[in-house]
Amino acid sequence: MSLYQDCKPIIWQGRDDGLGAQRVHQLVKVQNLRGSNVSPVSSKTVGLLGFACDEGVSRNLGRRGAALGPEALRRAMASLCVDENIGHNIFDYGTVSCIDENLESSQAALGEKVACLVRNKAHPLIIGGGHETAWGHFLGLLPFLKDKRWGIINFDAHFDLRPLLQEKLGSSGTPFKQIAESCDANKMPFNYLCVSVQRYVNTSSLFQTAEELGVKYILADDIHLGKQDECLEKIRSFYRNLDFLYLSLCLDSFSADLCPGVSAPQARGITYPQFIPLFREILASNKVCSADIVELAPPYDLDHRTAKFAASLALDIIQETKFASLI
Repeated sequence: MSLYQDCKPIIWQGRDDGLGAQRVHQLVKVQNLRGSNVSPVSSKTVGLLGFACDEGVSRNLGRRGAALGPEALRRAMASLCVDENIGHNIFDYGTVSCIDENLESSQAALGEKVACLVRNKAHPLIIGGGHETAWGHFLGLLPFLKDKRWGIINFDAHFDLRPLLQEKLGSSGTPFKQIAESCDANKMPFNYLCVSVQRYVNTSSLFQTAEELGVKYILADDIHLGKQDECLEKIRSFYRNLDFLYLSLCLDSFSADLCPGVSAPQARGITYPQFIPLFREILASNKVCSADIVELAPPYDLDHRTAKFAASLALDIIQETKFASLI
């Protein structure tokens, strides 16, 4: 069985008001990523790519379900209304899946597809999947980031800097540690800002690892206490001397009433009003080159609440970002 599946056009359907292309499903074009038969696209193209995998979540002793995330987000996104001047083409390039618990092969396959998108001028928007998505995503970006000034901004309750498992296997808790080690091996700087870190879900050793790696972070408590100006300045200071940003949105950074359908719901997660000014600051930087949305676990969702929220974030990224091109 192939790790890659073509996009299912049937997902992209929904309400038609008879007034032209005013909803997402009316704008999405489907293109498959098989071999080298990929047509180059406009630099104003966002390429959706699913990663149907929660093996990393299982290895991290979380609750499974994120493998169903890509389809749920697409379905929630299909009927969302779009601005007339959306500014980007939207292509759906299908989904990479994890088979027989072989996370490493699926991450390598994801990396190959991400690299293919970048080579063909599409800006990747990866739909996970657990946060193990990030390591596969990075593998695809790596060839284009060398000798560039770049960094990662991750909205997450967790640092995801855990040590690798036995035999150097990864999990949903290790992707940014793996990225840090790859940067070290490739003599590249590791610039990482984690936003909305929760004190009670990260051990003291993880805070120590973050310090040793030079990781910048913003605590969820500081966001809750209304230190918006201070948080915004930390974000600006982080990206000021960078040219490219890889943006990762982990849905477990949000309050459990907003995002119940995740592997690790957060009772003290941030709210949408707290998040949106920080998010828009990043999108307006003109430095985002690639993004992912991870940890949507539909079996635990209530009234599709998490899927609908994640879909709205995806549309925000598409509509409000002036992407930076890696090539």
